[in-house]
Amino acid sequence: MNYVKTIFDGIFSFGTFMMIFFCGFAYVAVTSIDQSQAEAALCIKNGMIKVRAEAGGYCVDPVNLVEIK
Repeated sequence: MNYVKTIFDGIFSFGTFMMIFFCGFAYVAVTSIDQSQAEAALCIKNGMIKVRAEAGGYCVDPVNLVEIK
């Protein structure tokens, strides 16, 4: 029975949880970057520009943009 406790302690150790946490964080970061690039490419394909605002990102026709000085 001692070997079961050893395996259990190895699986549920702090190092294992940290490794799973960082792998999950890296996965979320990479997928969000890929999604953002895909959305920007879709905007460009449609002749628009992707704009980021407080409400989120969206595509805008360049004619509707006003330069603020």
